[in-house]
Parts: sequence; C-alpha cells; structure tokens
Amino acid sequence: MVRQCGLHIISKLQKNSALVFPYSGEYAGRGAPRKYGDAIDYDNLPEPYLKSDSIDEDKNIQTRIYQMEMSHRKFSDTLNVVIIQRKFKHG
Repeated sequence: MVRQCGLHIISKLQKNSALVFPYSGEYAGRGAPRKYGDAIDYDNLPEPYLKSDSIDEDKNIQTRIYQMEMSHRKFSDTLNVVIIQRKFKHG
C-alpha cells in the first residue's frame, strides 16, 4: 500500500529478521530460478559492503556501517539494508 502511494518504508529490523542475499549462482536448468541465496551472518559481514569504518578514540568504540541489497521471503521487493555495527575495542 505504501509503494502504491510512491512512498518507501524506513524501519528498524530485529537481528533475527531472516534476511538473505539474492541468489547469484547460475540457473540449474530446471524449475523456477532461485531467488534466495545465503542467510546473513552478522558476525562475518562481507567486506565489499563496508561503507564506513571509524574509531572513537575517547571511548574506544569502533563503528562500522554496511549497506547492501537483501531479500526477505515475506517482501516481494529487495530491501536496501543498512547495518550499523558498534564494537568496544579493548586496549
């Protein structure tokens, strides 16, 4: 309904949102082409999607921002997902 009005939704998803990468392999030659690839692994996010990496020296916090196109089985369109990962750096 939102897309019919020419708008887009901005929302915060939970970590267990079952996001998957679009399938990028070759067509198997039978049946419908695959739409869904591997599920996202939040502990090992792919480096090609890293857009920003910064460290706050005062607080020893590393902030990494990732942006990628993801799919979800309940949404027909791909989702533009931005993941903000903050880690406390020891030392």
